[in-house]
Amino acid sequence: MHRRNSFCSVLPLLGVILALSTPAVPGAETPSREPNLRIGVVGDMQAMDLPEDRGLQNTRKAFELLAARNIDVLLNPGDIAQRAEQNVYTRYMKIYREVFGRKGKLPVHVPVPGNHDFWHNPELPPEECLKNFAIGMEEKDARLIHKSVKQYDFISIAAKKRSGSGIKNPESEKALRDAEAKTPANHPIFVVTHRAPSCTVLGSYSWGNYEVLKLLEQHPRVISLSGHSHCPVDDERSIWQGAFTAIGCGSINYCDMEDTKRINGPTPPRAKECVQALYLEVFDDHVDVFRYQVLTGEEIKPDRRWRIDLPYSPAKARYTKARAATCKAPEFPAGAKLETRLVRKGVRLAFPAATHDDSVHTYAAKIAVLNDAASAQAPAKELLFFSDSYLGPQRMAKTVELRLPAEHFAPGKRYRIEILPQEAFGKRAEKGLTAEITVPGNFRFRKK
Repeated sequence: MHRRNSFCSVLPLLGVILALSTPAVPGAETPSREPNLRIGVVGDMQAMDLPEDRGLQNTRKAFELLAARNIDVLLNPGDIAQRAEQNVYTRYMKIYREVFGRKGKLPVHVPVPGNHDFWHNPELPPEECLKNFAIGMEEKDARLIHKSVKQYDFISIAAKKRSGSGIKNPESEKALRDAEAKTPANHPIFVVTHRAPSCTVLGSYSWGNYEVLKLLEQHPRVISLSGHSHCPVDDERSIWQGAFTAIGCGSINYCDMEDTKRINGPTPPRAKECVQALYLEVFDDHVDVFRYQVLTGEEIKPDRRWRIDLPYSPAKARYTKARAATCKAPEFPAGAKLETRLVRKGVRLAFPAATHDDSVHTYAAKIAVLNDAASAQAPAKELLFFSDSYLGPQRMAKTVELRLPAEHFAPGKRYRIEILPQEAFGKRAEKGLTAEITVPGNFRFRKK
């Protein structure tokens, strides 16, 4: 569940002034040595107390994937239950014990309640929902959980109000100071919140939490892990570095794209097939972040694993806003053509998928009227569509099919349509595919 904020438009963006980052760190460069710690991250399952609940089914699959990697710690950024139902938490913990128990070792569990765990049960007040969560997760107090594993500290911090406020408080500030004082200087401190720090990772500009940002910005050793937005982890903007490091953790239930005006968003087609989890390996001098499509078990972009150098220095950050300057625009394959077809609900388009060294995020469709000189000089309308990059390269369509809504066309007019591909940081091709189409004067659209 998302809530907009407007803080980002007025905050200074640290990443713009930091050094240019490398686009990726190939997984093959990881030394063949044992990590100090293995961490799994799974969240936003939004499970219901139903016999065949998708959120819980996907949770089991994610736990099985992580159990095979012998994780030491399991982090959950919240929204475990859709409506704070006690039985959902009981079933979640049963799956946790069943799956990880087969390995003879339960990972240390660090959850945080999300907004669905607090405020989405119409029959229970928030405090009762929070008690359900704490009892179900077997924690004394779910507002702040602080655990240590092998001299690495993990802190989960819950909001106190529906607005998301209450995270920056004396208790959370003390927990961070204590963690810094008792752990080695090269050890990161892992902080779990439901909403991301504002103006950091993908989705945080609309749905982030300003208090989280203010709490963490004085603590460069922090690696923030958050949920709430459901934004895909295959998008490179889901990791950010500035005063600290922030990572968006995707969702086990379905994905959402950023809060922008796309015809097929913010919840894109086949969103329930975008089920993602993270796995982290912690070494003395770096952290490697692996991203997985849970339903297929495939690692996302194994040649672009995220690497966080330790001890972290903002001046040497890899994942800053400066990445945008190094991006190339996507391109269509040679000989590609745009096909158009008039239908009652608009104009259907079909064209070969564009290619990019990372992924194509958006297709822009420009519609220009060609009937006379005056209309030809008018600015073209622009419609934006998300690509299906969130499904992963194996499941992305080789031929893209889109529909331009009927409201943008009128009988008796001729149009030029141009399609331009765009990558995640906004770099758009200068030249796209074009086609022209005439709407007959007697044609009648069905506008609903």
